[in-house]
Amino acid sequence: MLGERTAMPWLTRRRFLLQAGFDAACWVPALWIAAIIRYDLVIDRVPVEQVAVFCALAVVLQFVIGRSVGLYVHRWRYATFEEVAAMALSGLLTAVALTAIDLLPRLGRPVPLSTTISGGLLAILGMAIGRFL
Repeated sequence: MLGERTAMPWLTRRRFLLQAGFDAACWVPALWIAAIIRYDLVIDRVPVEQVAVFCALAVVLQFVIGRSVGLYVHRWRYATFEEVAAMALSGLLTAVALTAIDLLPRLGRPVPLSTTISGGLLAILGMAIGRFL
């Protein structure tokens, strides 16, 4: 059982890194599902490159915004009301940032506006489900 002894302290020390990775990973399927639903489940119409760019952007924004609101800095215990409120705030701010980027006139609306909004709601839902399962 030597591996068990060394694995738990390692996971405990890196718990917030794993949590941040899970939260950021929730954005990828959320944005893809939102885009596919927006195009009436016709996958050929989905702008694959643009959605992939927005997925990468959402991952980075979730890390940055989540850390800035205190979600990944050991401020609260996992799945407490305070931590879930910070999770919802970071998800909402990430969705607002993605929507603002999508609305930039120079970009010409790379993904539909409903993709960033509904994708944000799906990502917040995924992060919340992950905390309570």
